[in-house]
Amino acid sequence: MEEHKQLEGIAVGGHGGSALVQTPDGKLKKRVNNPPEVNFYESLSKKNLGDGINFIPKFYGSEQTDGSTWIVIEDLTFQKQKPCILDIKMGTQSFGEDAKAEKKEAMIAKDKLTTTVVLGQRITGCRSWNIQKGEYLKLGKDVTKKIKAEEYTKYLHDFFDNGEGLRKDVIAILLAELKKFLTWQESQSVIRVYSSSLLFVYDAMNKEPHGAVKWIDFAHVFDIKDGGHDEGFLVGLRKLIVYFENLLK
Repeated sequence: MEEHKQLEGIAVGGHGGSALVQTPDGKLKKRVNNPPEVNFYESLSKKNLGDGINFIPKFYGSEQTDGSTWIVIEDLTFQKQKPCILDIKMGTQSFGEDAKAEKKEAMIAKDKLTTTVVLGQRITGCRSWNIQKGEYLKLGKDVTKKIKAEEYTKYLHDFFDNGEGLRKDVIAILLAELKKFLTWQESQSVIRVYSSSLLFVYDAMNKEPHGAVKWIDFAHVFDIKDGGHDEGFLVGLRKLIVYFENLLK
């Protein structure tokens, strides 16, 4: 099967040491340097995630190529003419429960410089097609790491504006999905996931109501043993829902 790379079009959040390869049949290969992410996907059938499985990209297996491990998942941009992609890293901290003291201290300092601590989320990258200008608006880490809480709504608005107006139809569909995801997150006491993201995708050229959101990046997954919930993630998810609701007003 012939494969082709389109790294710029997908890796909006930027993942050091990783690479992405699209295939013509709607799959996405992601090179992973962290074995826990492979383990997470391969153990999905054994975890009792219930409806949570619906928010994770379809998993087609893992491969070993040229000494590297690749996971094969669904490509959310498949058959989209002008895919718009937004990566939001969720949670009030980006380090896992196994982080050593020095690493933890460094990550806390880094998190405080972004919206992670105050909003439970931060935009790590996005690209959205502007129909009027005929070009993509692209935001990399050089910009997103400087986004302040008071600017957050503006950046979300810009992502959903395709140059012909705010795509409230897309926002409404994604909001409904976020609310379903919240219902599941509030009920599950299976896993806590640190430094994972919500990936939002829509096609700027598709005039029909549509949109997809998936939960991605599972390098730091820990079983919940105290009977609680993933509170750090929930803080961000609840605030994100409010942002989406405000965009529809």
